[in-house]
Amino acid sequence: MFSFFKKEPRLFFNNLEELMDEFKISSKDSNSRLDISLLNEPITIEDAPEIFRMSKIKEDFMVKLFPHSNDLESTKASITTFYKSREKDNNSFIQTVNLIISENGVRKSGKKLFVGFIALLFTDNMTDILVLGSRHQLLFSILPEHRKRGYLKAALNMTLNRLYDLHYNICAAQVKDGNNVSVHLLEAAGFIRNGRKINDSVGFVKRLNMDIDSFNNFLS
Repeated sequence: MFSFFKKEPRLFFNNLEELMDEFKISSKDSNSRLDISLLNEPITIEDAPEIFRMSKIKEDFMVKLFPHSNDLESTKASITTFYKSREKDNNSFIQTVNLIISENGVRKSGKKLFVGFIALLFTDNMTDILVLGSRHQLLFSILPEHRKRGYLKAALNMTLNRLYDLHYNICAAQVKDGNNVSVHLLEAAGFIRNGRKINDSVGFVKRLNMDIDSFNNFLS
C-alpha cells in the first residue's frame, strides 16, 4: 500500500504503478509500505540539473538566485558561490522542495523527486529593499508540471515555521502586479500587502515575532 503527505488537496501520482515508475522502484517492492512526504532540503550541487532547467523556464526570476546559470557547469558554480556568500549573511538559505519516498518507515536513499525551491535571500538592491521594507526577501517557485497540487503551500508553511523558531520578526516577499496565483498563496499563508509598490512589484509581509504595535508602525 502507499500513502501521501496529508493536508494537501491533490495527489501527485494516480496509482502505485506510476509512483514506482517515477522513483524507479522494483516491482518486488510492491508489497512494502511506500510513503510519500514533502521535505525542504538545503540545495546541493547535485540539484544543479533541475535548477538549470528551472532557470530556462523563469530566466528573469532565477537570475536573482543564480545570476550566471548559462549552462550546467556555471549553475554548479553559482550554487558554490551562494554558500560562499553566506559568510556575509548566514541567515540566507536556498532549499529544494522534494517529494521523498520511504519504505516501511525508512527513507530510501536517493529516492527523491525535485519539484521546486524556496529561499530567503539578503539583498542590496535598493528597489527590492524599498518594496519589501526589509533586506531579506522570500523567493519561491515550482516547476510547471508540479503546480496546483499544494506542494508550494506546504513548503511555505514549513519555511515560515522555521523562521518563527529562528526568531525572525517578519517575513517579506514581492510579486509582480497581476500574479494572482502568488498573491493568493501569500495571502492564504497570512501575508498582507505592506503598502509599498514600485513599477509592477508589490510588497507583502507576514508578522512572525514582532509585537503588534511595532508591526503596525512598520506598515504605516
